[in-house]
Amino acid sequence: MVRDPIDAASQTPVPQQRKPRRRAAKTHQLPEDEE
Repeated sequence: MVRDPIDAASQTPVPQQRKPRRRAAKTHQLPEDEE
């Protein structure tokens, strides 16, 4: 599976970028709850 170093580096930012994306979803729910 890990054939090139680029593959391993590409898989690392994937999960790291998903974490901040979930935080943005929480912020979107905050204003929706206020309405």
